[in-house]
Amino acid sequence: MTEKRRPRWPGAAISLLIGLLMALVGLLWHGAALAQELAPVPAQTEAPGVTISILEDTLQTHPPGAKVAIDFEVSNDRDVTDTFLITTIADEHWPIEIVRSNPPTETTELAIQIPAGLTAGLELSVTVPSEASGANPIIITAVSLSNPAIQDAAPLTIVAAVDIYLPVVYRWFPPIPYPPVLNPISNPEQDGIYTVTWQPAQLATSYSLEEDDNAGFSSPTVVYSGMATSWMTPDPGRASGTYYYRVRGLNNVGYGDYSESQTVTVAARFLADVSSLTAGQCTTLRWNFDNVKAVYISFAKGFDKRGVAGSGTFSICPSVTTTYRALVVNQDNSQSNYDFTVNVTGTTCADPYVLRFEPTTYQVNAGERFSIFWDVRCAKAVYYSAGSGAEQPVTGQGSKIDVQIFQDTLFKLRIEYNNRTLSDNASFTVDVR
Repeated sequence: MTEKRRPRWPGAAISLLIGLLMALVGLLWHGAALAQELAPVPAQTEAPGVTISILEDTLQTHPPGAKVAIDFEVSNDRDVTDTFLITTIADEHWPIEIVRSNPPTETTELAIQIPAGLTAGLELSVTVPSEASGANPIIITAVSLSNPAIQDAAPLTIVAAVDIYLPVVYRWFPPIPYPPVLNPISNPEQDGIYTVTWQPAQLATSYSLEEDDNAGFSSPTVVYSGMATSWMTPDPGRASGTYYYRVRGLNNVGYGDYSESQTVTVAARFLADVSSLTAGQCTTLRWNFDNVKAVYISFAKGFDKRGVAGSGTFSICPSVTTTYRALVVNQDNSQSNYDFTVNVTGTTCADPYVLRFEPTTYQVNAGERFSIFWDVRCAKAVYYSAGSGAEQPVTGQGSKIDVQIFQDTLFKLRIEYNNRTLSDNASFTVDVR
């Protein structure tokens, strides 16, 4: 910044100006201290369940007699409808009203019911008295009437114009956190696992990270609240789509402004070409998992998963609504699951599926007797085997009664497809104590 040359003033004038400047700084310091005393201290650093957002800059001066309108929003971040009491606390006794356009309301406090996840728009009307000067710190509070621990507070300051022409040193007031800087989100693989990071913000003791599927954040979800400056999507990661993020800091005064938003794209890694079809119709299941150790997929309802290449396709003709699942073993040996559901209408038989294949118990004493039951539909043929024993053809609906084993044993059904030269397995193991 280039320093401007100032004219020389007489000594008395300089003393007077210094005195006035110190008085003005003291007034601003008093306002900041009062805002800290008035602001409620959150009981925890997690998302409060209700959020107050001031929609405009209030740190402007207003002439005495002016009527200042400040738009703000109250958001119900809970998953249930709740009623919140909206009140104001102020240092100076300036006329204050909470205004809601529909229905018309003018009051110093307002109880308002807000459905789950929605936002109510309100207005704070403040009249600057003709004799007013200096700053008037105001706190808007919202407290749940069903649970007083659920609350939020938003501080603002209305400043009356003062005809003093002196250099002014500005400081951040009220002392809420500065906006954090949200870093660009790196996800070159476009998979559902990625990390969102941000830089520490001055005056922040914790952070609240929000996610939405649209850039306007019309329905944001708080995905992280805490002191860290990073967050990773939990397993199995986000589904395909575009996601938007923003973060803001929190301290004992309240929330600061939001950061600039960042976006990330997730490409589908496991899906079928068609998600709804009629029984008897077919579609193609596709997967693409790069740089992983192993991939296992079950190709019909109730079937075992079997190992496949990291990328591939498979023709599926589900007879009933089926959720296909891919189990991915990552390079660090962690595992991720990916699901895709194909909805089916109609009753035509196509691919076989297993409704039941289970024992009466999965753990027995050596020689103890138990039973096995199965129910397989739409199969060309079904074969039963126990351990290393030979396969036996069985009906699609059947049972084995009084089974005895003396060591851990794998029980298996091999199921042949109806219209294809293909078979797959369903199995379980019974352990001997």
